Amino acid sequence: TAASAEYSWRRLDGIYQQHKSQGKSTPTSLAKQIDERGKLSSQIHAPIGDRRMILYPSSGDIMRSARAQPGSGFADSTLFWHIAASELEAGYLVALLNAPCLKQAFFDSRESGRDFQLHPWRKVPIPRYDAQNSRHTALAELCERAETLALDEALECRRKKPKAQQKMLSRLIRERLVGEGIAAEIDAIAAQLLPEQAVLPEQPPTLFS
Repeated sequence: TAASAEYSWRRLDGIYQQHKSQGKSTPTSLAKQIDERGKLSSQIHAPIGDRRMILYPSSGDIMRSARAQPGSGFADSTLFWHIAASELEAGYLVALLNAPCLKQAFFDSRESGRDFQLHPWRKVPIPRYDAQNSRHTALAELCERAETLALDEALECRRKKPKAQQKMLSRLIRERLVGEGIAAEIDAIAAQLLPEQAVLPEQPPTLFS
């Protein structure tokens, strides 16, 4: 009920008051702490239209990214988010952030511990999306195909292995994208756009090499 919810919130706020830091910049209430510096309200009031939210981890060893409609969820402290101007621009950026050949470049962009922070955008010179550039639009289309396969693989995994954790699910999705050839298609374009950052797998020798 509303009364029990209000009681629970007051109890949580009381616990926050007991344990919060005494610094001048510390939010004075639990509600202000949750929305410190507008980290929630800025997401709630983000204009939607054709815009898309790009999500990527704040830390880790592997860069991964996904796009979502603003307001469909909230990024917490474990995620960073960026609002792209269009669905196609978001697809283009997500494809590059997930490109296997750029994994090392994003890994090396970290400057403190395992934190990605904003370093990928500052240290990996991703070109701005250009709707007239066929490579950019091709990456956006590949992102859509990858999303379809990823969803299919996730549903299949949940059906066969309902207790599977995120690590296994991510591995299965990556293997599916490699097996279907989409990862290689994304890599081929990513290597053309960012040749100095791309690390392509060695190709096996052919009969005529």
